[in-house]
Amino acid sequence: MLTRIEIENYRSLRHVELDMPGLTVLIGPNGSGKSNFLDVFNLMAQAAAGQFENNLPIDDILTFRGGKSALFSFSFEFSFASERGISYETTPVQYKLVLHRVGSVKSEQVSQASIPSKTVPLDLMRSDGHKAMFRNMSSKKEEQKELQSTYELAIYQVKDYTAYPIPYKLLNHFENWTFYQPFRVDADAPVRGSQTARSSIRLLPDGSNLTPVLHTIQSDYPVIWDEICETLKNVYEGFHHISFPAEGGDGKIVLRWWERPFEKDYGFSANLLSDGTLRLLCLLAILKTPNPPPLICIEEPEIGLHPDWIELVAELLESAATRTQVIVATHSPQLVSYVKPEHVVVVEKEDGGTTLSRLTETELAGWLDKFTLGDLWLAGHIGGRP
Repeated sequence: MLTRIEIENYRSLRHVELDMPGLTVLIGPNGSGKSNFLDVFNLMAQAAAGQFENNLPIDDILTFRGGKSALFSFSFEFSFASERGISYETTPVQYKLVLHRVGSVKSEQVSQASIPSKTVPLDLMRSDGHKAMFRNMSSKKEEQKELQSTYELAIYQVKDYTAYPIPYKLLNHFENWTFYQPFRVDADAPVRGSQTARSSIRLLPDGSNLTPVLHTIQSDYPVIWDEICETLKNVYEGFHHISFPAEGGDGKIVLRWWERPFEKDYGFSANLLSDGTLRLLCLLAILKTPNPPPLICIEEPEIGLHPDWIELVAELLESAATRTQVIVATHSPQLVSYVKPEHVVVVEKEDGGTTLSRLTETELAGWLDKFTLGDLWLAGHIGGRP
């Protein structure tokens, strides 16, 4: 699990240090830097997939920092399960990446975060150039590896878990981080059409595999499917069930929604469902997945949903955060009112730079007896206002 992040000189994030619990809810005005913060995670996911150079927003970075000589860096601390006699739960693992000029890697390091650097047995050390030193846990020796490009992460070379367990874990974490922006639900949106029937438990960013994801949960995870259906019954008085009949002979299926009193006559296909219903189904697919990714980022999950559903969204987020890590950016005071204060991070601009500060229940003592957290946000008491 990611426990802490530090960012230097990336876009408007001049200097950010933030502890990361299971759930983080970002609030703040447009342009404050919420998206820049989320972009850091997206960039690392792309880099772990070997797409670093193609996804570096160099022009934007240099605009904020004022020249091509600027360095920017990311540092992530993780707590992993103990193995090989080393407790990584009490000794966090740190991954630090420093980049320069047009995004080429200046240095890359994997180490134990809480031990002075001179005593740390480094799992990976890379300085300028195409070479990196790895510590092989099988041979107990240091090995030098040749890298193809200065834009390539050294951990992208790691394929052997036995020899390089920690770099391998880091790579696996980064490449499985997932990101969702508000879903398209217009008439031509992929989420509304028939979709190929294949086993799948993670929703794609555009929702184009919503039907097979829900179908897989229904078929292979009946307990979770029952929870999803119970949730739908609580928000839709007439909801009866969902089916996934085949359509045509090309291996495609459709989502069909059945309501009372018509449950014996016909069901509505996804292309006839309301925008809000489709968005709720997408959120359920993301947050109820039986095998969640290590990190889920969602921008404005409240968009298009009825106000009465926002408490449900908060409950889904809190529940998912007990099984994985969730970061959300929101403009909804209602959603903020339903989450714990310590999960809220206020994002603001000061002198052109972004600041992030996490709320604490202690500093709000007395206020929350009379007001909701959303009320305090709207009143400007906790910041995060235009």
